[in-house]
Amino acid sequence: MKHIDGWWCPDILSGPGKFIRRSEVIAYALSFWSGQRRRALQAGGHIGTFPRALAQYFAAVTCVEPAPENWECLVRNTQHTSQIARYYGVLGACRSVTALNVQPHSSAGHHIMTRRDRPHVPVTMLTIDGFGYSDVDSIFLDIEGVELAALQGARETLQRCKPLIVAEDNGCSRKYGIDPGELGRWLAQEFGYQQVGTHGEDVIFVIPA
Repeated sequence: MKHIDGWWCPDILSGPGKFIRRSEVIAYALSFWSGQRRRALQAGGHIGTFPRALAQYFAAVTCVEPAPENWECLVRNTQHTSQIARYYGVLGACRSVTALNVQPHSSAGHHIMTRRDRPHVPVTMLTIDGFGYSDVDSIFLDIEGVELAALQGARETLQRCKPLIVAEDNGCSRKYGIDPGELGRWLAQEFGYQQVGTHGEDVIFVIPA
């Protein structure tokens, strides 16, 4: 772990700049949102740049991160931001124990295990519904292809809160048998969400008023 430009970073990360810029999607997504800004739920938290950016817009932020070195950095980088709650794990459709493939050359490429012959570590799978929140006004997901599974574990929360959803949809889901676009189709069919914008690889969904 090292300290760069005011941020604790994993040794393999050259600096936080790319991930600070990544948070520009927040302001863009919120241009489509006229609801409250009580709680944002975010995964993966990486080193904390995104949760800290969300804390500028929301009264509370819950973030989830599974990679051990990222987690250490996230805790250090967010410890003085009181509205951020941190959870070590991954999001999925049900609560269980799974494993994470750890990428030795990328701090942002760790993903739920697809190869047992690659480096991996055990990790707890959490569900969004398991938090029991009634104040979720936005969900931001960048979780390397398991965005659909995470939202399948959020059925009660989506029905209850109808939050803004921002999810990466860049083809990473193919390694889990999910084609690009399937996430949007599922959200539309199950809850009436509509895609209202894109920002890089992120897709923004809301339920029309």
